[in-house]
Amino acid sequence: MSVVYTPAHEACVLKDSRVYIQGTYKYPSGLKLIKTFWIQNPTKHSKQILALRLDNVTKSDEHMYCLRITTNIPKKQYLGYPGVALTVTELRVETPEHVTEGNTTHLTCRTDCRLPDTAAFTWYKNGQRILTEKQENILSLKPTQKDTGSSRCAVRGYEHLPSPAQTLTVRYPPKNVSVSISASGETVKGNSVTLTCSSEANPPVDDYYWFKNKGAVGSGQRLTLSLISSEDSGEYKCKCRNAVGHQYSAGVVLNVVGRVNSPL
Repeated sequence: MSVVYTPAHEACVLKDSRVYIQGTYKYPSGLKLIKTFWIQNPTKHSKQILALRLDNVTKSDEHMYCLRITTNIPKKQYLGYPGVALTVTELRVETPEHVTEGNTTHLTCRTDCRLPDTAAFTWYKNGQRILTEKQENILSLKPTQKDTGSSRCAVRGYEHLPSPAQTLTVRYPPKNVSVSISASGETVKGNSVTLTCSSEANPPVDDYYWFKNKGAVGSGQRLTLSLISSEDSGEYKCKCRNAVGHQYSAGVVLNVVGRVNSPL
């Protein structure tokens, strides 16, 4: 006697999915088939059919499933061992510890066992499907700031069983760096002026540097000039730096004028 199983020997299936295991058997023509049934591990009886169906499988369904054949001759009983070892897995998205804008990044849809080679994968960002040329378990991309968000994967045909959401945080250098002045328009001698440097960055900006006419004049997010004079006039820029990179602001001109006398 012989039994051929489909799938053969091992089956990796998704948690909460439906599974079919089939057994095709042959036996000598002189024997009379009495009964066929499935057993687990093999220790106990299961469904007495050749195609075994398991719905909403969980870890508790992880067994070896074998086909048992009994005939009219007591000594001619057959156990199709080894059978099909069932492993139940869930999907999970793995991302690099650090994802930097512009650098090629690989997201991987992992399982605890090997799914069939025919398995195709679908990827989602913030709930929206990502259109990819290849439906593989590895998603390659050059992320931008807009790619920050949640990522999921699913097996085609089982889109209702996606992986848990994995947060993808994209690091990028300072952007949109700008300088604002506390007083608009002309600035009068003897007053104080504060220049503030602002930007978008992830991680946050570590250092701010100030330049006047290309010469360094200070550091920190704010540059305060007290008792200003005409010597403080000029073009001011700030430079922002974080762990990813740096960027300069556009120049802002500070024009200091003489004090205006109040009319008598």
